Amino acid sequence: LSNAERLELRTLAKLTVALLELRQTEHRLECEILERAQYERRAAALQQQLKAANARLGAASMIDSLTQIGNRRAFEEHLAREMNRVKRLSQPLSLLMIDIDNFKHINDTFGHPSGDQVIRRVAEVIARSVRVTDYVTRIGGDEFMVILPTTDQVAAATLAERCRSAVESSRWPNQRVRVSIGVAQLSPYASDAAALIVAVDQCLLRAKRAGSNRVWVAERPHKGTDKNVSTVSFANGLFDREDNFKRPTGTRMPSAV
Repeated sequence: LSNAERLELRTLAKLTVALLELRQTEHRLECEILERAQYERRAAALQQQLKAANARLGAASMIDSLTQIGNRRAFEEHLAREMNRVKRLSQPLSLLMIDIDNFKHINDTFGHPSGDQVIRRVAEVIARSVRVTDYVTRIGGDEFMVILPTTDQVAAATLAERCRSAVESSRWPNQRVRVSIGVAQLSPYASDAAALIVAVDQCLLRAKRAGSNRVWVAERPHKGTDKNVSTVSFANGLFDREDNFKRPTGTRMPSAV
């Protein structure tokens, strides 16, 4: 071969080697791109799993482990959302605060497992007695709070009496269980969440002091008084549409405080 032919062959060989190296590099890049795509898919799947796990954890942190209804944190967050809705839509909002009467006696007499069973059963009865739009929570011990959206105090009192009556008429393994209930509506006299909770708590205390096993409803204070809550209680009866109390003959009404 002439010098020119040998030079041309050497050049062709170099080009061939370069082409082979280029193809190897291309293949390596394709493999890396494929691996990266697989990694990104795995990362996305893991991210979704983590998101789902966090959602389950967040939901679990809002559930009372004994009764499987909302806990105090769930109550506070749900009430805050309802307060925002009230501000936007100017709709009524009421609360029920429910306490099991003589619960310490149940625990001391029949033991804490029996007390836990009573708490679970009362939660079930309350949940069945209210509407699907209402939000039932256990805020601690033997106390429950029910958020009643778009519900004025008269309708809330009717629901409260339904809950009280349902608990009283339920069958219990050891002794009859009863509850006392306070009722309050968001109003100029209880215009934020904290004031509403104070009002409904006062009503529950007055129901207890009046003899328990009854509903006590907050009313507007009379003119000239600085009290935040003036109350009237009832037992074994309902309000009618004109806010008048209807009770069976022979049912004694406690005096308002």
